[in-house]
Amino acid sequence: AERLPASQVFLIGNGPNVATALEGGLKLQESAQVPAHAWQLEEAMHGPWSIINPGDWVILLAMRGPGLAKAQGLAEALQHIGVNLWVITDEPDAVPGARRVTRLPAGIPELFTPLFAILPLYQFTYLTALALGKRPDCMRLADDRYLRARLALPR
Repeated sequence: AERLPASQVFLIGNGPNVATALEGGLKLQESAQVPAHAWQLEEAMHGPWSIINPGDWVILLAMRGPGLAKAQGLAEALQHIGVNLWVITDEPDAVPGARRVTRLPAGIPELFTPLFAILPLYQFTYLTALALGKRPDCMRLADDRYLRARLALPR
């Protein structure tokens, strides 16, 4: 993790990568105890984007396909706020000005891009958890209060 999340992380995906955003957000919450929000692209643009603060991380899954132009527009708009923008994409130069870009192999059908796009999110979560002194594999269960709460959850 180059720089730890300021306060929140926002993951935004479209098409099949909505699931990637949801999974990435879940892992950040479970493994690194980082407040994370995952949104579908259109949903993010409707109004929830307004809770994003300067310095927050926004992870945008911007793949070739019907949603790319809107993802690019959202990225451009969010840069006015001063977010740390990380773009995971299969499109070279998809979002100029992004702080970080992870390029996936070209030519993968959009339907299969989640298989590749989730990998850097898993690595980011793992490294963030370690940098924060968290045990990424135990969801705070080393703390007896959380262990008791977990055991009390309905099955």
